[in-house]
Amino acid sequence: MTRDLRLLLWLRGRHLRGRVIYWSALTGADLESGSLMERVYTGYVAVILAGWLVLMLAAAASMANGLGRSIGAAGMASAGGLLALFPLALLAVLAARALRSAPVKLSYPDIAYVGGSALDPRAIALASCLLQAVTYAFAALLVGYLIGSVAVGTGLPERYAIAAGFITALTVAAAVALSWAVGLGRVRDTDREWPAWSWIVPPVLAVAVALVPWARWPGSALAATLSGSGTAWDIAAIAAVAAAGLGLVAVAARRLDMIAVIEQSALFAQLQVYRPLQLYDPTAYAEIARRKRIATRKPRWRLARGSGALALASRSLLSHARRPSTLLWPVLWGGVLLPAGAWMSLAPHGLLQYFPIVFALLAGPSRQLITVFEADVDRPTLRETLPFDSLSLLAWDSAPTLAIMTLSAAATWAVLRAPLALALPGFLLTALLGVAVVLCRGLERLPLPGLYRQIGYGMTMGVTLAIVFVAGSSGQIVRACVAALAAVAVLVALVRTAGEA
Repeated sequence: MTRDLRLLLWLRGRHLRGRVIYWSALTGADLESGSLMERVYTGYVAVILAGWLVLMLAAAASMANGLGRSIGAAGMASAGGLLALFPLALLAVLAARALRSAPVKLSYPDIAYVGGSALDPRAIALASCLLQAVTYAFAALLVGYLIGSVAVGTGLPERYAIAAGFITALTVAAAVALSWAVGLGRVRDTDREWPAWSWIVPPVLAVAVALVPWARWPGSALAATLSGSGTAWDIAAIAAVAAAGLGLVAVAARRLDMIAVIEQSALFAQLQVYRPLQLYDPTAYAEIARRKRIATRKPRWRLARGSGALALASRSLLSHARRPSTLLWPVLWGGVLLPAGAWMSLAPHGLLQYFPIVFALLAGPSRQLITVFEADVDRPTLRETLPFDSLSLLAWDSAPTLAIMTLSAAATWAVLRAPLALALPGFLLTALLGVAVVLCRGLERLPLPGLYRQIGYGMTMGVTLAIVFVAGSSGQIVRACVAALAAVAVLVALVRTAGEA
């Protein structure tokens, strides 16, 4: 197995080298040229990019320190309690995804030269798992360092930021390895097949485990590090869990059914041809991917009986139920992004301290909140047959996502354990911001009278956030709620006007 693993890692390295050559060519550097000037220019570009990354990371860490000084140790403790649930949530999502489809994904060349070869299945699984774990862990290292920088702003030494980065990276790597072990167990060469609904088990178990405080490790280790009580033993223990997860991957892949892996990699291999299109037309690629996924699935469940608005709501719910991944985004918005925006309204901050949350709310995956409404608007023949104005259509099409965002926000404010006088208006402000996000995204898809183009989401949501933050800058969250309510009323009027155009 060791020889096969080295061979596959060398192959993945060649793939990575090809990607580096492609991206460097966009900057004018020719890595395949052996001339002295090309080598000097390549080194120059590498130094420039490395310096830019270091400067951006330093600027982000400085803003994180400022955020830590503004929220204080009490606010960091509340956020740490929420971050303690992060590993469980990540493991539940990754394991559910691995159970829905084989985690090993092969392109058409891989199917011919890897899947159809005599290579050890353990080496195939370990090579792919290591690639994903290292990629995710590197991104988590940077994010964890920034989270630790917030804790440093509360008065902790710098080493806790580094420790938080390593704990986050190792936690993510462990979650990837364990989820792969679970997913590979489903595609083993056995006579008994796992039921199709087995992907529901990891989220249910994660919720059950989250109710037991001592079972939240390693999330509790991350929270302890952010409060200044973490130890080096936590890092060693999480590294041991990650190594054990890789061992479980090797054990689970011992009897890997490569035929099942190739069958479940068909969609991935087909989309590989279209992935370069993402750089030029992301909307077209998303539509192609959506149609390819629908073509590979069998219809599930039926539309509930109903008429009028009830039919719209049931149709929207069925659309989300057939694509469960679309329900994860409302959980992210209602459980993390929107409460963070409401929390920033509790006290005045410096201008740059608002940048991270504003950027997250403006650049976050908000289009996934109105997938059903977007499909209705993009199909004029269907839109003309629906006897509803645009506001009613947006409201009923987005009812499931709004309900999930509201429930997630309620759970987040309950976990924060804030006083009732603070938690109640904070939850109300979170719900209003959720409605504003949906309205701003819906307004982007509708033409206003007298305008040649629609108003972009960034413009309307940016103005809404500015109004809310200015109203709450005096420390009165009730004023922020009133401002958010007024902004929602204006957005409702704009959507109604756009629908009549």
